[in-house]
Amino acid sequence: MRSALLIVAAAGQMQIQSMSGAQMRILHAAMDEDSDGRVTIAEGAKLVRRLRTALMLRQSAPIMQTMDTDRDGYLSAEEFRADLEHMDVKGKRTIEDSFDGFDTDRDGRLAAEEALP
Repeated sequence: MRSALLIVAAAGQMQIQSMSGAQMRILHAAMDEDSDGRVTIAEGAKLVRRLRTALMLRQSAPIMQTMDTDRDGYLSAEEFRADLEHMDVKGKRTIEDSFDGFDTDRDGRLAAEEALP
C-alpha cells in the first residue's frame, strides 16, 4: 500500500504526518473539482492556495488584533498609520499609499483577508 505525507499547518507551525488511504482519497476528491477522477495541476494549485491563505490568516490574526486598537475587527487608516509610524515608517503619502494598496474594497478599513499578500 502506498502512503503519502501530509503537511499540516497547526498553531502557525508546519507538521508532517502520514496519510491513510482513506485520507488520500478524501484529499484527491477535494482537489478533483470536475470529478473526472484526475487532478490537474490547476486543481491542485487551487487547494494549495486555499491552504496557504488559511495558514496566513491564522498567523496574521494576532498581529492584526494588536493593531486593531478599537477592537472592531478591522484596521482603520488611523490604526494602520499609527502602527507604521511606530515601526518608524516615514512619510504620510507612503503610509496612505500602502493602506490604499491593501484596501481592495475601498471601504476605508482593512479586513485580515485584504492585508494578506
